[in-house]
Amino acid sequence: MSYTVLARKYRPQTFEEVYAQDHITRILINAIELKRVAQAYLFAGPRGVGKTSMARILAKSLNCEKGASAHPCNVCSNCVQITNGSSQDVIEIDGASNTSVDDVRDLQKDLIYATVTSVYKIYIIDEVHMLSKSAFNALLKTLEEPPENVIFIFATTEPHKVLPTIISRCQRFDFKSIPVESIVQRLKDIAEKEQITTDEESLYILAQKADGGMRDALSLFDQVISYCNNDITYLKVQDIFGILPYDLFVDMLRNIHEKTFKELLINFHSVIEAGKDLQEFLSGFMEFIRKILLIKIGVPISDVPVSMLQVFEKTANLFSENTLLYFISMLMKLKDDIKSGSNAVLLSEMALLKMSKAEDMVEIVDLVERLNQAPSMPMQASVIPSYPAYQETEKLSPTVQKIMQDSETVREEAPKPILTVDNLKKVWHEIAETIKRKSSVSGSYLPDAEIQAIDKYTLILEVNNPLVESKIKQSEKDILTLINNYFASSLQQLKIITNSDSTGNSNEFSMEKLKEKAPELAKFVELTESLVKQV
Repeated sequence: MSYTVLARKYRPQTFEEVYAQDHITRILINAIELKRVAQAYLFAGPRGVGKTSMARILAKSLNCEKGASAHPCNVCSNCVQITNGSSQDVIEIDGASNTSVDDVRDLQKDLIYATVTSVYKIYIIDEVHMLSKSAFNALLKTLEEPPENVIFIFATTEPHKVLPTIISRCQRFDFKSIPVESIVQRLKDIAEKEQITTDEESLYILAQKADGGMRDALSLFDQVISYCNNDITYLKVQDIFGILPYDLFVDMLRNIHEKTFKELLINFHSVIEAGKDLQEFLSGFMEFIRKILLIKIGVPISDVPVSMLQVFEKTANLFSENTLLYFISMLMKLKDDIKSGSNAVLLSEMALLKMSKAEDMVEIVDLVERLNQAPSMPMQASVIPSYPAYQETEKLSPTVQKIMQDSETVREEAPKPILTVDNLKKVWHEIAETIKRKSSVSGSYLPDAEIQAIDKYTLILEVNNPLVESKIKQSEKDILTLINNYFASSLQQLKIITNSDSTGNSNEFSMEKLKEKAPELAKFVELTESLVKQV
């Protein structure tokens, strides 16, 4: 006799054998016992969770020769034929290969014929979402008012593709993904019946790889049995599926915690040298950190062997919750960077080293709290005004730098020099260069101004052009501040006279006259900083 795969050999034959779908089996059992069976059912859910098996069990319960019962005998001819898929009264149709209107019309023609040996004629349409829209519409009337002895059972993995008008005429049942613990328990029962030795860690790997599908778990179990020859071990299962051991992740997290960068990168390079897929490694690392984060928070996890819980808990105690969250975000970003980057190994190494520095970082909330708790700094009296041009002393000439350095502190040993016309003339050129760095126009005209006198709080300068007077006046405050910082003076005003003031030449041209006679031209002169001469 040919070999029967485990997924078919151990297919559920009663409602009690269906795992993790109690919310559905309870309703169907009560409906059968109360004789409240609907004319159409829609079974929706992920692959391999028992939709078609549930449809067959329901068909056997209704057509069992011993009468409709929630507990079919599974030995009468009707039950055996339904189990084998050879019953003439339970027709299984593949929705993917019967999608047209003509297929639905052929089905409707078949409805008029009576059953052969059963009470009900049951149509099980798998992957019903593959039917075309016109085929669905052709089925509407029949689905709403079928013959009394006809029942439709639809199964689909994508219920959102089924027309709402079809769903409204059915009783919908949503199947859940099967929990890891239920899959592990089922595999243990089958291993005992098949006389296969295994360990719990191996079964947990198979259950996690199945992703909530019992059929997938049994198919993987078949594959592992063929490789391990009825002696399944954790290491052999890892070799089959290329799964990285938990010990590697534990070691890497310890390296990160202890900041042993050399050992951390050696462990990472062992993954690359073993030919493991980098994306699979990152996914496994993230899943491991997720589990220890859940343990850290106190959330119970069921997809981890009991023997590993202590290791997970010890690893979780090495880091804070925020640090573990940072690790997961770093690995998620790394996965995206690798897709677009050229050097995946380099990006991974840098990310692992950054993770090692995570505990050295200071959170923004803590930093703000420290700043709020720190004592406020007393205000220091400063002699120098806060002009940006004066604070960049490295760009100033040596003489002006000396002025600025001497003015930073009030020196008792070396008093400031007395302000006289001669002393001011000695540093006049350097002051002009400093002013030029802040205002190029004023600084350019300042060397042409001749120092005439100092009258208490007023500095008197003489220039040859009225326009030069207006440009120098723009930097009056800066000029007086520089002079007062260096000399023992308190100048408050800058007075500028022109040759026209001394000679009394009333025909001398000035900006004031220009503004009176030609305002637009005066505005242009000011904007372009032009020099206007009278001809």
